[in-house]
Amino acid sequence: AALADSGRYDLALPHYRTLLRAMPEMPGLQARLAETLRHLGQLEEAADCYRAALRETPDDPDLRAALASALHLMGDEETALEAYAEVLRLRPGFVSARINLAAILRDLGRPEEALAAYEQARRDDPDALTAVAGEANTYERMAQPEQAWQVLSPYLAVHGGNPSIAVARASLAGRFEPVEVVAAELDRLSARTDLPRHQRQQVLFAQARLLQRGERFDEALVAYSAANALTQTRFDQEAHAARCAAIRQGYQALAALETSGSDSRRPIFIVGMPRSGTSLVEEILASHADVHGAGELPTLPSLTVSAPLAPVYPDATRLGRSELAVAAGHYLQRLQALDPHAQHVTDKLPGNFQHLGLIRQLFPQARIVHIARDPMDTCLSCYCQNFGERLTFSADFADLGAFYGEYLRMMAHWRANLPDGFLELRYEDLVADTETWSRALVAYCGLSWDPACLRFHESGRFVRTASYQQVRRPIYRDSSGGP
Repeated sequence: AALADSGRYDLALPHYRTLLRAMPEMPGLQARLAETLRHLGQLEEAADCYRAALRETPDDPDLRAALASALHLMGDEETALEAYAEVLRLRPGFVSARINLAAILRDLGRPEEALAAYEQARRDDPDALTAVAGEANTYERMAQPEQAWQVLSPYLAVHGGNPSIAVARASLAGRFEPVEVVAAELDRLSARTDLPRHQRQQVLFAQARLLQRGERFDEALVAYSAANALTQTRFDQEAHAARCAAIRQGYQALAALETSGSDSRRPIFIVGMPRSGTSLVEEILASHADVHGAGELPTLPSLTVSAPLAPVYPDATRLGRSELAVAAGHYLQRLQALDPHAQHVTDKLPGNFQHLGLIRQLFPQARIVHIARDPMDTCLSCYCQNFGERLTFSADFADLGAFYGEYLRMMAHWRANLPDGFLELRYEDLVADTETWSRALVAYCGLSWDPACLRFHESGRFVRTASYQQVRRPIYRDSSGGP
């Protein structure tokens, strides 16, 4: 406990494991082990330990909130949402839990519900500045910057130095007040050493983005590097490479199965590296009258680590037709819940490039679009994005190189084993000749041409991911040769 309390979680972990083997019924031990695993980024095991702790004290709202937070970091947003709802049933005035619930609702593309939750948090605690910042950010993502400023501006005189307020303010810099004013506040905050790690990281990323806007690139890179250095969980290159190799090795057994997932044409999978243009492709398609853009769905990766596919996937030697059918059914149920009427639903989770073989077995009629962008632009853009603990490879140049190398190996494998199995686009080509490639994209998806696909920046659609500012602009070329 002393090691964990001092932040030395890697040293605390083996002692907790030893203690758990010796005294498995020790009260509170599962919760302490879970918290240590969470800080080390071992989220799935942490979630299991939180569940074990909740079996001891099922009505503990703090424990349930910790489980919900771990689930959110894992990308299991729907389950996290259910967990936070239960937390608030147990403790209706749990303001931080309501704020976290609001953030999930926003990220799930449910902005009106998110705003209601943020407003309730502010009623419960008028000093909940994180709720103010979250509400302003939600309005900005809804393409309502004036409303965002209306929420934020009353707090600037007294709370302008609050990290959450300052970061939300930075996203509006230059619209309602000079960039220099906002930059000065961020400079003051970034010099503070007493900020909690996650707040300092947010401040440094916001500062770096403003420096980049001002073309002070050397200073921006220093700020980005300082921000990324605060990512606690380190990317495990060896484990990731082993997982990718196992998927490639297991593909032959998977391909030998009679396709028995679903003949549905409803899903459209958009894959590639993060920051490669997946959002742009989705916005073009989602502007079509017959397409619903669902954003980055965690559903497929969740299926690979839970029943009925786990623990056999990616080996697949013990995988049968019934498991494929059940997995496909689960996925389609998720799409149905998102939009029961749309002819097609897009899933733009970039990392699904690892699972193209599985996608082809589950949905042989589905369309898959792979978009690639210049490697340097892609990786630099990842490095300049605050992915937090979700995509930890983005926080280090060596890890980025290793991840990108595995991405290249995976795509080479799928080209060799899935000939004509997916459409490939180059981001630079799509930017240079948008109409030609947009028409090719729409035709590949089996859709008639809709002129709205060229006016995607006018759609007003809520964008869940980090690209929400870019996709509200007409096609622009300054993203080639830069982040």
